[in-house]
Formats: sequence, C-alpha cells, structure tokens
Amino acid sequence: MRSKLWKSFVVLFLVTPLALSQPGGSHNNPMTPYREIESKARVADPDNRPTIHDLAHEVVICHHVYSIPDPVASLLEDRLTDAEIRFRNKTGPGVSEEQLVDLMNWLGNKLGLPSYTKTTAAQVRTLRMKLAVLSPALMGSTLGGKELRPRDHVRTELSPLQAMHLLYVMSDQKIMNQDYQDPATDIITAEQGRAKKAGAAPAYLSADANLKEQEVRSALSSAISAMSTQDAFEIVGHSLKALKLD
Repeated sequence: MRSKLWKSFVVLFLVTPLALSQPGGSHNNPMTPYREIESKARVADPDNRPTIHDLAHEVVICHHVYSIPDPVASLLEDRLTDAEIRFRNKTGPGVSEEQLVDLMNWLGNKLGLPSYTKTTAAQVRTLRMKLAVLSPALMGSTLGGKELRPRDHVRTELSPLQAMHLLYVMSDQKIMNQDYQDPATDIITAEQGRAKKAGAAPAYLSADANLKEQEVRSALSSAISAMSTQDAFEIVGHSLKALKLD
C-alpha cells in the first residue's frame, strides 16, 4: 500500500493531462480556464492559513486525469501551504525558472521519457507568460517588483504554488502539445503561423491531436510499473526539495 501511494505521488509530478486546447468542463469555462484557482488566489492571505490552503487544494486537484490517493494529496497541499506562506512573508525561498527546468529534465531522465519531453528556460518563460494571462491572480504577482534584477524584464523566481501550477501545465504540454515537444521550436512563431493559416487568433495553450502523446504515456506507464519503492522515494524527495517543499 505504501509503495502504491508513493508511486502515485510520482505520477502527480509528470502526468496531469489537461484539456488545454479548449479549456472548459464542469470545473471551468472557456473564458476562465482556471476559474476556481483564480477565485481562491484573489483572497489568499498569508496571515490567514486556511485561505492559502484552499488555494493549494485547487492547484493540486485542478483537472487531474490520474487519481491521487487522499493521503498523498493532503501531504502535498500541506507542504505547499506552508512553503507559500513562508514565501509570501519573506521568510522562505521561492523557486526559480531554472530550478523548474532542472527538475523536469531530471524527472524525464529518471523515468526514461523520450528526449523531446525535455524543456528549456525559454519554454518555461513562454508558458509562464501565457499562464499569467489565463490565471493572473495566481501567476501575476511575481512578475515584477523590487526583486527584479538589472536588465531583466521579468523576475525569474516563482512562489511554490506558482511553480507547482506551472509544472503541471508544462507536463501536460510535453505530453500533448507538439510545439513543446521540440526544445528548438519558437512556440510563439509556430502558434502565430498556424493561426494565420487558419484565419484565427493564436490559442494560449494547445492540445491538438499528437502522435507522440501515446509514446509518452506508454513510456510513463512502463517506468512507473518497473519502479521500486526506493526509486519512488528518491524521486519524491528530489522533487520536494527542488520545489522547496522538503
């Protein structure tokens, strides 16, 4: 039972496919794809722990195709809540874009995923900017401020909850979105080119039919099936540390 819980926790970090080409469903609608997250983000207050926990809960449960055992979800929500409060009170660290890149690429190597699932700082920044439009209450708060370094246009640091949200959505794009499956692709140019041909505005996020999706899912399934409990603990421990949740 314990082994299954930790393996499920590993799945949580990389396998959370969202229907992003046409955001919607019972939890959201096309105009506000992260409605519940945004609702909780607008009232989140580090001096009121339940409001931060409510936000962490929404980030964890947002459109997960793979179920997460309740004890694991509760653990993650509690760790995220504490880390987010420390960050907002300036008593704890955030997560840099480069740390997210390193974590995703480490996970891909550890799980034996295809090389095209690797990500780059440019991809992370592009997706972060898209999410700042789709979920500004959560993702917009760390874009600027006095922490901005000279000659930078955007802070490279995210809060722990922002980092988790971005990690989830990047994982989805690596599974389903062909633009994110080639680190050399200029994502904005590719989206604009398709939109021009179709005579429509570029989509913020995409999940068009993609032949690589099954390959990624198959690789994930094989890796998780062969995973030992020790492997699972190593992956969980490394991921928590990278996201400042240890």
